[in-house]
Amino acid sequence: PTSCVSSSMTEDAAVFGGLNNMVDGLANAYSLYKPDMIAVSTTCMAEVIGDDVDAFIKTSKQKGSVPDEFDVPFAHTPAFVGSHI
Repeated sequence: PTSCVSSSMTEDAAVFGGLNNMVDGLANAYSLYKPDMIAVSTTCMAEVIGDDVDAFIKTSKQKGSVPDEFDVPFAHTPAFVGSHI
């Protein structure tokens, strides 16, 4: 089984960006689940406001949310593009 967690972006993240959500979310997931890696996928909100997920992951590592060598792959997954509309 695989656990799935959410950074729970709210109105504040929509206005100010989701960096704090990413930093806190990665730290919480890492400390609670002790995973081998954490995969990140975006949401419509992060895509619409233009959050730089790669930079957020790097900043999270710099702030100690996860170790520098820890794998955190990510995928852009907006629901408003592609054939699933």
